[in-house]
Amino acid sequence: MAFVWTGLLLIVLRALAIEPVASWPWLWVLTPFACAFVWFEVVEPLFRLGREADPGLEIAEARRKRIEAMFPHFRFKRRPGRGQAASGDAAR
Repeated sequence: MAFVWTGLLLIVLRALAIEPVASWPWLWVLTPFACAFVWFEVVEPLFRLGREADPGLEIAEARRKRIEAMFPHFRFKRRPGRGQAASGDAAR
């Protein structure tokens, strides 16, 4: 996020013609945004920074596996999401 704030600051300084930023080419002024793009799209996903796994998903998956192990003939069925009609409701 620091790259984004730095880029915004440089754009404001360039727009207000404050030296030394006013004499810099636009390429150098916009470079922090390119760095931010690389950071958020490459570095964070590559090293899984800033994103922790949702523990609720792991608990739900463990619960589902435990129930299926206790009752081998029972299988979870997906519920229709919001905006989707349940089976038989679409014809009415």
